[in-house]
Amino acid sequence: MDMRHSKPTLQDVANYAGVSTATVSRCLNQPEKVKAPLQEKIRQVIDELGYVPHGAARALASRRTFTIGAVVPTIDNAIFSEAIQYLQRDLTKAGYTLLLAQSSYSLDEELREVQTLITQGVEGIVLVGEDHHQGVFDAIEQHEIPLVNIWTYNP
Repeated sequence: MDMRHSKPTLQDVANYAGVSTATVSRCLNQPEKVKAPLQEKIRQVIDELGYVPHGAARALASRRTFTIGAVVPTIDNAIFSEAIQYLQRDLTKAGYTLLLAQSSYSLDEELREVQTLITQGVEGIVLVGEDHHQGVFDAIEQHEIPLVNIWTYNP
């Protein structure tokens, strides 16, 4: 197989390392269950081949995407940009990826963005402010997605 012209697969890694695909998967997802010398061999093959796990396949197998969606009114305001920076930093530390969208202060646009984030399989959603389209809450509730609503003040 000419690795320069195609993406290496989990099967390629297994073949080159002389192990099963299950062992490669365990090495990536549960390394404590794979002996150190075998881990080192598999990781060396991964590096040599340039293998990158397929995110959609991993999400399908684990039923987890490790992504959080956030919809902010704009990224053109320093207060939102700074909050996004801190949110992403902390999500990364927790092993999550941030998917970001902006609504341009439009409730209808926010609804479209939330629907898109849901179709991407986010595991949680962050919204800003008190005013939201009812459809946003309906979609989040229907799909049982945790919601964090920031920058609200309602005594």
